[in-house]
Amino acid sequence: MHRTLEPGGTAVTACWLQIPQGECAQETRRAIWGPNARLVVEPKPEHKDRYFIRSLSVKGGFRFEDVQLFEKSAFLPVKDFDEFALAIWTAIGQPPGGWTKEDEEKWDIAVAKYKDLLPKKTGYYLDNDGKITFEAIAQIAIVRKPN
Repeated sequence: MHRTLEPGGTAVTACWLQIPQGECAQETRRAIWGPNARLVVEPKPEHKDRYFIRSLSVKGGFRFEDVQLFEKSAFLPVKDFDEFALAIWTAIGQPPGGWTKEDEEKWDIAVAKYKDLLPKKTGYYLDNDGKITFEAIAQIAIVRKPN
């Protein structure tokens, strides 16, 4: 990013510090298929590190003082928990190489496990009216290349 940005230019990048539905998919796959089970797209542990995006920007050529960090929460209200869990597992529960016959055979078990684990995640909120909301937290870096 630093190499391609013109002097005086500004760039923005971000990563998720917390995304409960993604973290839960990873935990579900490992709970059912073992500790080495993987997803096609996995949350990266380093993204939870609040210093990672700044250090990556500095390694890439930006000065420490030219990297501004912000956190922003995004809230997702969920009307139907069962439908949500099924949709998210369908979208992101897939292993590398695609869905297999074993995945199909364990589908109901995996969705049930996902639904069991998800309410335990940080960022899952259940209000007094029974409404569910998920909070994901993004870290946003605004970097500036001096003239």
